[in-house]
Amino acid sequence: MAKIAIKNLHKSFQDAQGNQLDVLTDITITVAAGEFLCLLGPSGCGKTTLMNLMAGFEQATKGSLTIDDRPVTGPNPKHITIFQDYGLFPWRNVLGNVVFGLEAKGIRGAAARKKAEEYLELVGLSQFAGSFPSQLSGGMKQRVAIARALAVEPDIIFMDEPFAALDAFTRYRLQDEVLRIWLEKKPTIIFVTHDIDEAVYLSQRVAIMSPNPGRIKKIIEIKLPRPCDRGDAGLIAYRRQVFREFELIHEAGSDFAI
Repeated sequence: MAKIAIKNLHKSFQDAQGNQLDVLTDITITVAAGEFLCLLGPSGCGKTTLMNLMAGFEQATKGSLTIDDRPVTGPNPKHITIFQDYGLFPWRNVLGNVVFGLEAKGIRGAAARKKAEEYLELVGLSQFAGSFPSQLSGGMKQRVAIARALAVEPDIIFMDEPFAALDAFTRYRLQDEVLRIWLEKKPTIIFVTHDIDEAVYLSQRVAIMSPNPGRIKKIIEIKLPRPCDRGDAGLIAYRRQVFREFELIHEAGSDFAI
């Protein structure tokens, strides 16, 4: 059984004038339990909308979307989303932010604190447990968000361009951190990005999307051991393959620049 199964999914909106806008069309894909899948594409291709549908934040116009063979009708506490803006509470310290997710799951007191401390150690932030978000760098805030997500031991983690606003060095470090945690804990991860290098480095499969309306044009399996060196010849070859697919989409007339 697939963890996530999507078949012939469509998503439309209406604009202010009542015109129908097709955002996604004919999306069909399955995701295995414990898989790391990247949704890769330019701005406006619907990759975040597709993630939001899987996370239960929006509903499809047509088609089938199931998780664990059950229709997705809304958010599930077993499925956690990490956004680009961190979503931390400024009035809570680092430990308190991680504990919050556990409290929402019904875990409180010493048990919540112990588990929160375990995951802060996992992301290397134990010494900052008493610090507040305003005292942290962007990369550290994102690590807190990751620790909070992992502490509730979710079945699925949805990540919406979580490192896009960070500098290159911090982004690389957090990519390594997420990859290490995925290898250790093996949650199912759906990772949205427009960065080809990031998609190829992290994922087992890359679903390449094109816009107007959004659709999956190609799925490329990344058959490399993890972790691997960023300069690995196989990794570079996959980057070229993915980039070539974007060139083909552009040549076919999709209205975006690569």
